[in-house]
Amino acid sequence: MNPAIAQLVRTRPQAKHRVVSPVAIAHEPFDAEWIYEWKPAHPVWRGPLLSDADDEPCWIAAWTDRAGHLQPGVLRRIGDVSELFLNIADPYFAPVINLGRRDDGKYWLTHYCHGADVRTLAATGLALSWTAACCVHGAARFAVRQLHHADRRHGAITPARIRLALFDDHSAVVAAAPVQLVGQRTTRAYVHKDDELAQIARATIMLAHHPDARIDALLRDPDPDALDVLRDLVLERGVLDELLGDALGMRPPPYVDTPAIEGELAALWERVLTLEPLIA
Repeated sequence: MNPAIAQLVRTRPQAKHRVVSPVAIAHEPFDAEWIYEWKPAHPVWRGPLLSDADDEPCWIAAWTDRAGHLQPGVLRRIGDVSELFLNIADPYFAPVINLGRRDDGKYWLTHYCHGADVRTLAATGLALSWTAACCVHGAARFAVRQLHHADRRHGAITPARIRLALFDDHSAVVAAAPVQLVGQRTTRAYVHKDDELAQIARATIMLAHHPDARIDALLRDPDPDALDVLRDLVLERGVLDELLGDALGMRPPPYVDTPAIEGELAALWERVLTLEPLIA
């Protein structure tokens, strides 16, 4: 992982931890709806929509911690899943607080990770250089590999669950990594490791274009046969890197840090800061 990424992650002001009402966790007031109590006398409020993904809409939430203080969180409405939910004290994963139930479905409450996800960044038209994209991919890849080394899987990687974090902690639970995976579903190892690596690679490619126009076009070609053509082309031109290798299911060389992209990474995290809804 490029050390420049870690240097860009900011320390959250301690004032963010001590709030007095559901609307005080943000720089502007918002309406909040009581949803349920995650434990007696510890309510959860649902605030503004954070992501309108059809399979898993999520909202900014406010919840009361064990000391009675309100904290920011993310409330996700999930389907009727039977997987075991993974909650680990690890800097690469947002800790889970509670799995709640209402008549309209199941809700999953997690600590809030200040930042922006890949899906949101891509929607803004962000275009990273391929080298910078390789760096971001390397950080996200490192996160999921921590699970793989323990013979576990994330189970539900999507662009909306790969999040670039702004601060070096979330709710003082565990020091946070600059690229985090949220929405982890299961400890079961029934998902192939290479599939999860490919999911991270394909999500990262949404943020960049390959400098070789032919390779870039094949990366985005929906025809399944395009991947076979692309594998041959990558080998022919000798341009296999870790990002392409994971996307194509090939054995990639490891990512190598370069200081040349530090300015671009700084600009990327400034973009993330502008997209964070809880920061003025």
